[in-house]
Amino acid sequence: MRLRLSEFLFLAFSALSAGMLTNELRAGLATGHLGGVRTGLALATVERQLLACITALTPPVSRLRTGAELRTTSASCGDLAGRILATMPTHPSAYLVQALVSAQARDLAGRDRALTQSAAFSPFEGWLAQRRFALAVAAPAPDAQDSAPTAPAANPALGRDIATLLTTQSGAELLARYYVLRPGVRDVIAAQAKLASPHDQTRFLNQLRRRGGQS
Repeated sequence: MRLRLSEFLFLAFSALSAGMLTNELRAGLATGHLGGVRTGLALATVERQLLACITALTPPVSRLRTGAELRTTSASCGDLAGRILATMPTHPSAYLVQALVSAQARDLAGRDRALTQSAAFSPFEGWLAQRRFALAVAAPAPDAQDSAPTAPAANPALGRDIATLLTTQSGAELLARYYVLRPGVRDVIAAQAKLASPHDQTRFLNQLRRRGGQS
């Protein structure tokens, strides 16, 4: 499938921005000026740094980076998240960064623990729920540390995130897309859809019909 010029430019800009911000992270962590541990950063700065990590470690931007670049970025972001959680132990975005770092290291158990913590401290934030859902159901690498990777339904945070996504238009669209394209996650999505309100069920089913999925 060929990318439209606008899509290509968006990906290129995202990759460039993430690269610049993660270079900033590495420099700042080396001098102790990031993470709110030595200097007490403003919350907006912390959020910007965490968002840079989330962007850099998440497709499609992560797929545009070399293995060495991803390992370096992952190490810097893991350090940043650890520093932030040392002073703000309930920060949901920092736990999401930890989950992404664990996923890069192919540590599925660590990924799921961090996802559970992120969901516990921010269960209803839509954009975080979308990121957590996509990470939780991502196909594990063949040489992942877990010899028998857990099914998506085994992640205790996944059901809560699906329930949150069902309450929004963008969330329903995301779930319908995964339902049609990823048969392996249909059962866990369907289980939560059955518990949703009639209005949310109708919205989700309408999205499925638009994509030719089951009704």
